[in-house]
Amino acid sequence: MPGLSAPAGAGRPSALGADTVRTRPLVTATDTSRAGDSLRVSARPKGDIETTIKYSATDSIRFEVQNKVARLYNKSDIDYGDMELKAQRITIDYSKNLLTAEGAADTTGKVTGKPVFKDGGGTYTAGRINYNFKTKRGKIAEAVTQQGKATCTPKPSRKTS
Repeated sequence: MPGLSAPAGAGRPSALGADTVRTRPLVTATDTSRAGDSLRVSARPKGDIETTIKYSATDSIRFEVQNKVARLYNKSDIDYGDMELKAQRITIDYSKNLLTAEGAADTTGKVTGKPVFKDGGGTYTAGRINYNFKTKRGKIAEAVTQQGKATCTPKPSRKTS
């Protein structure tokens, strides 16, 4: 056709042959992001919380981020290291390092879900429990504890580690 020309090299035999595709050598990359890392992370956490706090509630969990407070409702459970706390309602105040647990009155006025606190030293059932997870000390009101085969009901008491 007039005005059209063949591409340069068209019609000439190729040194590679008609069905050969030219390839380039494969370049591999080496991940150097881990070598010589200058940032060292301490294995010990910074702050007052020493391990993971595991918690659950059958009704709801409400976070007040501004106040650093979490509230657990209905059959609440907290597992923090060797300490376990169960109650109808539990409040975690991270700014004060304080756990507060209490039961809740039903429609007849009967309190259900009274706090049960377990740690290495024993098991305590109470009307109300305040526990500081930084100092590992707590205040237990209306406590009932099992000492061997005896059940003890002391006056308001404090739990110390």
